[in-house]
Amino acid sequence: MTTTIDAHAHMVIPDWFDEVRKDHPDIAPRLEKEGDTNLYSIYAGTDAGTTMHVPELMQNVPKRLQRLDKLKIDIQLLAPVPSLLYTLYPIEPALAVTRAQNDGIAAMVKDHPGRFEGLCSVPLQDPQKALPELERAINGLGLKGVEIGTNINGMNLDDRSLWPFYKKVDELGVPILVHPINVPAADRLQKYYLSNLIGNPLDTSIAIASIIFGGVLEEFPRLKFFFVHGGGFTPYQRGRLDHGYGVRPEPKVIISKKPSTYLPKIFADTIVHYDPALEYLVKTFGSSKVLLGSDFPFDMGPKDPLEIVRSAKLGQEDRRKIYSENAAKLFKIKV
Repeated sequence: MTTTIDAHAHMVIPDWFDEVRKDHPDIAPRLEKEGDTNLYSIYAGTDAGTTMHVPELMQNVPKRLQRLDKLKIDIQLLAPVPSLLYTLYPIEPALAVTRAQNDGIAAMVKDHPGRFEGLCSVPLQDPQKALPELERAINGLGLKGVEIGTNINGMNLDDRSLWPFYKKVDELGVPILVHPINVPAADRLQKYYLSNLIGNPLDTSIAIASIIFGGVLEEFPRLKFFFVHGGGFTPYQRGRLDHGYGVRPEPKVIISKKPSTYLPKIFADTIVHYDPALEYLVKTFGSSKVLLGSDFPFDMGPKDPLEIVRSAKLGQEDRRKIYSENAAKLFKIKV
């Protein structure tokens, strides 16, 4: 079987933040065991809420490796937990947290060559001050890209304050993984876990529309964005976006071409949980734009990330690209 690369996974280890905890005890992330269970709560400081019910595999490396062997995942791309992007705090302590996190992920890659690769994060509440850390993480630590949220404290991704960040990412030549966070309509999505079931793909769709209609992809044509959870609702509303561009003046304010023209610059993962959805995603985006993803170790990821690629009606060449070739090319991973 071909090499497999899981391009959407998360890790956090409490020891990464030991030094930060000395100077910023109220801000440093922490994990706390939930009673007698094997679940943990991740706390992003004291004011930023908590991501509940994280399995032990988030931080237990030997057990994670055993699980990856069982799943037949050869290489896993480690990204920060979204709640630890740290955009809600003042820039200096937020930079201290993200530096420690970037160092921790880089150490995992170094300690497990050929098994892990990593992504960095930088606090984008002050994009200009975040640039030195971005450059250090990519050029100094060798991380393969940067993770950001679908919004920055409610600000869409076409905001001009982010232009220096995009320019630097463009210069560094690495992809941007975009993960949902702080999703909209929170008051209407409190019940039934709709904040995740509907909110996550909704905010992903808003983010994609923002970088298209806001001219980010036109201004920075070499930028590559990787959106998780199958690209949200966007693949299935491609025709609606183009139709709106054709009949309304508002979508034409900034961009000069119909929205679908920009879709080849966008990548998505396989986390759609439904064979026909993956088939349509491949048909809409193209098989060279879809990457294997697991959301490991969160429960909203598939139990077997490879299963949907095996069971969907795809050609062998398409499967080979999705299993590893696309991720290897996008993130410059040697296989």
